[in-house]
Amino acid sequence: MTYEPTFAKSSRLVKGLTLFHVLWACYALTIGAGASLNPALGMAYTTYWVGIAHTMNGVYDASCIWVYMAMPFIGALLAAVIFDFHRSTSAQHLGL
Repeated sequence: MTYEPTFAKSSRLVKGLTLFHVLWACYALTIGAGASLNPALGMAYTTYWVGIAHTMNGVYDASCIWVYMAMPFIGALLAAVIFDFHRSTSAQHLGL
């Protein structure tokens, strides 16, 4: 919100409430999936529970661990593509 000219004059309270609601939505939608907003912590958590904790109980099912290992990289690639597209269309719109 700080980089858009229309939001530059928004109060800090509005920016804080917006950030709070975005983070709350991310946590609320992924609460049962074991997702994490930090990819490094998500990989460590998943590796521990699938690789270490479940093998102690005799249960080992790592069929879905690839999702937790691959999706942070796919998400970063997708974010870079969207950012580049947004930057190019913004530059054309502004006449740069």
